[in-house]
Amino acid sequence: MISFFSEISTLKQKLSESQSKETKTKGETTDLTKRLNDFQAKITELEKKSAKVNTLELEKNRLKGSLEEKDRNYAKLKKENEMNLDVVSQLKKEVQNFLFLTISLINKICFLE
Repeated sequence: MISFFSEISTLKQKLSESQSKETKTKGETTDLTKRLNDFQAKITELEKKSAKVNTLELEKNRLKGSLEEKDRNYAKLKKENEMNLDVVSQLKKEVQNFLFLTISLINKICFLE
């Protein structure tokens, strides 16, 4: 009979330990579930940020290409402007020479008369 009560006592103790372990396990499971949810939220947030970064990177590359095109056009126009200035300078010299020759001819004609 004593062994029966002893066995019951042992079983009660084991039941109590099992319940304690179950409570502890449930607490750990709840904690792990909370941590998992937190990590999933962080992953979602990072994915959104990554998408924004990718979008910004594409926009940066588009703007960079546009800037490079504008720089090429500017360099082309600058070169054309320099060439035009050279042409204008040359034309001014030709006009001055023409005027000088014209004045010289007029003077010769006037002195001949």
